[in-house]
Amino acid sequence: MRIKPRISTSVICVAIVSSAVALGGLATKCAETQLPGKRMIRVPSPDGHWVLISSPLMPSGDGTLSIEESKTGQHTVVKHFERSLGVGWSPDSKAYFLNDQEGSNITEAYVYWPEKADPLRLDDLILKHDTEANAIRADHTYFRIRRWYNTQTLLVEYCGYSSESPTVQFDFFYRVYLTGSGHPEASIRRLSHKVGPIDLAINECSR
Repeated sequence: MRIKPRISTSVICVAIVSSAVALGGLATKCAETQLPGKRMIRVPSPDGHWVLISSPLMPSGDGTLSIEESKTGQHTVVKHFERSLGVGWSPDSKAYFLNDQEGSNITEAYVYWPEKADPLRLDDLILKHDTEANAIRADHTYFRIRRWYNTQTLLVEYCGYSSESPTVQFDFFYRVYLTGSGHPEASIRRLSHKVGPIDLAINECSR
């Protein structure tokens, strides 16, 4: 029987005291609003110019995330989803991250810009950059943006495990720097990593 990992669906706060040095002196800070809720949820940008709007899940299990420009009321659908999303605005309100928990065994991480149609998918960039992480053949993979360091820099976690031989579990942290504007490229630096034998009893990504 396959045991599902225990992934928190509440608001996540980053509080990694023991790894503070390795992660660049990371301070405790709430980073993510979890969607959906039982009612419509509105997540405004820091400057109030934009609002992310999440509908409650329909009986069919489908949800919708939209973005609205506050002054004009212009409304655009960002994404349809089936399980849950985590979102977080950049301090300057020019971008937001989106963690999409597509299934019990996968979460994908994106950066969106309000006036751009296409997001930046961090999963591909990280695996292209980090050959050690890419070499792990895992069937449970979770990419999650943990927080904004500043307007252009993000803390990203890639964790998971393989339930088939050779079994292994892992946890990597990265600092991702967005090097352009609009739909930029990104530079990636690995901050820490942990790879070892699988132990499903403690198989949770860091909080």
